[in-house]
Amino acid sequence: MRRSLIRQGTGSYTLTVPKDWVDKHRLAKDAVVDVVEKDASLLITPQPVAEEKAVSITLPRILYTSTLWHAVLSAYVAGYQEIVLLFPSPHCIRIDRITYEKTKASLVGEVQEIMTLLIGMEVIRQAKDCIVINELATGNPERFTSMLNRAFYIMEELIDETYQALIEQRKELALHEFFATGGVNKLHQYCLRLLQQYGYGDYDKTIFVARLLTAMDELSNQVKNLLRPRTRIQQREEEHVRTLKAYLERARESLQKKRFDDALVLMQEVKDVRISLKSQAVKDCYDVLNEIVQHVMECVI
Repeated sequence: MRRSLIRQGTGSYTLTVPKDWVDKHRLAKDAVVDVVEKDASLLITPQPVAEEKAVSITLPRILYTSTLWHAVLSAYVAGYQEIVLLFPSPHCIRIDRITYEKTKASLVGEVQEIMTLLIGMEVIRQAKDCIVINELATGNPERFTSMLNRAFYIMEELIDETYQALIEQRKELALHEFFATGGVNKLHQYCLRLLQQYGYGDYDKTIFVARLLTAMDELSNQVKNLLRPRTRIQQREEEHVRTLKAYLERARESLQKKRFDDALVLMQEVKDVRISLKSQAVKDCYDVLNEIVQHVMECVI
């Protein structure tokens, strides 16, 4: 396929693109495309458009809250704009995270709690046997980088607060606040949703970024474990929790500035520190942190 350049003014040229290509990618007037120069070639890529997707989920009669959360969050991360929940019973079974005691809970109440973690989604219809959740605000792929950075920042803040809680023996209060905010989980799920809908700017590294987000979500869960009443942590090891924050900040900077060498040194430092640890809970945190640094290295290569 050949095209002729059309001169515009004194210093620029216009190139037409095939109409079939425009129609295929549903482009309209003033649509924005990415133009990348590679050697002697120009690569023209349309901005990805998220397709409207809907899913219906039929919930079982004996429903555990964990199953409900998994079903809704999975559909959200998968990028569905409409999620319809069909249920035969308005109740579900909740298991306490600490005591493992089973209690009856309202399904509607659980859904409302889940909604606090879903950015841009809202319940638009509620009936005796179904709930409809719709996307109110379309995700913006240009916000992905800032949202990823924000996830790092919040993780650093929560680790810092955890350190203070451990020193001041405020585990119960800190644990309640940690579960109540859900800030890290919310950002991770939103970033994964954007990845599913639009892909990453460097499409070859989309899978690496997805794994990085999953590892950061796991780190937040491991930090929560430090605050559980059954966790015993040696006082001399509390400073290592504080050090997690510094390492996480360096990992974020390595990702931002694409510094492979820094990430490699950081990974070795994390391994060296872990060897001297006594608490299994803190070791688990460092294991996940090491995984995060490995994903950062894959992203910056």
